[in-house]
This record gives sequence, structure tokens and C-alpha cells, in this order.
Amino acid sequence: MMSEIFLGAPVFIVISGIAAAGSALAELFRQAGVPFKSSLLSHMSDFSAASLLDDWHQQLSQTLSFTRQTLSVKQSPFLEPLAQAKALNDALSKMPLLSHIIQHTQPTSLQQAQAALRQSEEARLKGDTDTLYRHALTAKRLLEDAVVNAYERLASAQQTVLSNAVTASLRELGYQVSQHQNERGVALWGVKGGIGVAVVLGKDGSLQMDMMGFDGLSCQAERNRILAKVAEKGITIQQKSAVLHGRKSGGQLLETAHRLARQRRLSVPQALLESAFPKRQQQGQDLRRRQILVWGQKVRL
Repeated sequence: MMSEIFLGAPVFIVISGIAAAGSALAELFRQAGVPFKSSLLSHMSDFSAASLLDDWHQQLSQTLSFTRQTLSVKQSPFLEPLAQAKALNDALSKMPLLSHIIQHTQPTSLQQAQAALRQSEEARLKGDTDTLYRHALTAKRLLEDAVVNAYERLASAQQTVLSNAVTASLRELGYQVSQHQNERGVALWGVKGGIGVAVVLGKDGSLQMDMMGFDGLSCQAERNRILAKVAEKGITIQQKSAVLHGRKSGGQLLETAHRLARQRRLSVPQALLESAFPKRQQQGQDLRRRQILVWGQKVRL
């Protein structure tokens, strides 16, 4: 998970990662509900769900291009669903971590998808286009569902590991922490005397933080203490940018959250989630998000 930080009396956004060595990684697997297998990440210095998704999209794009050429889809467009299903299956075989998650959490769906794929291939050899098409669509749907579920399982596990690390870090520094969680993320509100720290965690590994009650740039020392504590727990952080706003009352995140809390009688953590993330998407937008999650932005289906 990497990081983007806005400072002042500060708001900062962190996209962090979990170090490939240490107990935090084992906790990620535990939260994901699958056996821990460190060799799956032996080539990485750290893990993040966002980076995994980028790697998946690159692998799938390359595999789909090759499969379309192999099946001569331009000359036989009816083979496109089969090309997509084959690409999903072949790309998964080259992504050990995703395969590990799916094999342990959705073995039946994976077996059904591969059986449907074989039936589609057999129908192609027989020239039975209706059967080919039907089984190819079944295989594609099952494999897409498996990828989405595996990614969301990992992303949720990552969010939990990060949330636990930040909560523990704030408490070690003397903050009293309250929390609220929904399908969009987790919000933490830490209070110590006249200062407050707001943290909102997204499933993509993003961590938005806003601080209030600090004079001038004194917030930076506290920010560094918090991030150091989080890093001690196996969370890797890289600062990408910084914007100084210098308000003792906090940045835009807290300003909006406090206004929503007053207007709608919400707790601060509830209001922080409403401030940080847009409202739940409509069904059509959800379907588009699902397609982008599986295939990425660049693949044309």
C-alpha cells in the first residue's frame, strides 16, 4: 500500500502496504481465511491489493490478446466469449496468490468454470456454436465472480490489518479511539486532550488522515510519531505528495465531517465515512465497477 499525504493541521492520504516479512502478512492471510503461504509473496518487498490488481490487469490483457490471436477471433467473432473465458483461466494460472485464494475459498466454482470451459472447447471442435457460446459464458461468469470475490476478500483483509495497526498505534500514543465501518471503509476518531486525529481507511489500501488542535506545524511531529508506530507493525508507507493548509480546526475532511455530524446527528466516525467516500453506487455503476475490477480500464470487451 503506498501513500499520499496532505499536511497542515493536516489532512494526509496514505496508500500503504504490508511488509512481506513479519506477522502482519500472516495476519493478512488469517483475515482472508486462507492458509498462510509466504512463498506466494517471495518476489515482493510488500503486499498491496491495489498492486495485485494492477498485476492482474496486465497479465489478463496480455493473455486475452494472445488468446484472441490463437482462436482467430477477428475472423470468427462468435469465439470471443470462449477467448475471454480461456484468458481468465490462463491468467489465473499465472497469478499464484489469486489462485491460492480461489482454490481455498471457491473450489467448487473453479471446478465448474473449468468444466464449462472444457465443454465449450469440445463444442467448438464439433462446430456446435450454441453449446460453445452457452458454456463459454458460464465459464466466464464463474471465473469473473471468483476473481472479484478473491480480490475483495484480500482487500477487506488488508483493510482490517491496516485498521488494527492504526488503532493500536493511536492507543499506544494515548488516544481514545472510536470506530465506524460500512461497505465503503473504516473510520477512526482518536481524541487526546484538545487534539483529535481522524483516519479513514478504504479497501484499496488508502488511508486519509486529518488532524485538529495543533498550532502551526506542530502537527508534523505527531504525524511522524503515528506513522512510525504504524510502520513498527509491518505497514509500509511511502509519501507521494504534501499540501499545507495550516488550519488548527483541521482540513477539509474534518470540516465536512463535523458539519455532517451536526446536520444529520451522526457520530464523528460515521460522518468521516460519509465525507470521504461517495454514496453507494447504483446498480448500473456497480456492474461497470465490477467489469473494471476484473478487466481493467484498457481492455475492450
